[in-house]
Amino acid sequence: GILPVVLVLLGFVGMLIATYYVCNSPVTRDASSLLATSVSFGMMLTAVQSLSMLGQISVSWYSPWSEIMNVMKLVTFDVEVLQLECLADGVSTISRYFVRVIVPIFTVVLYLALYL
Repeated sequence: GILPVVLVLLGFVGMLIATYYVCNSPVTRDASSLLATSVSFGMMLTAVQSLSMLGQISVSWYSPWSEIMNVMKLVTFDVEVLQLECLADGVSTISRYFVRVIVPIFTVVLYLALYL
């Protein structure tokens, strides 16, 4: 049950520690630490999202991988995982599509309103 999730979280913490040591190596010491950390985090996020795309293939994954793939759905921001249609009965397909289109736009507008 919970063991794969704990292992994924420990792996994530391990990656953060490795990123710290890579960013403070003599090679990257001259470069901006913030730039190196940002690039490392972006590459790690891309790798995790690529792994989560494997979960969308219609293959029956066995025990440790099925839980990992379920956790990876959260990283790809799959709205279906939250099952919001359970909150409101009879939500139409058009309404779900509208929410999927509006939420990213609303997020960008909210970000701009808060930080500009």
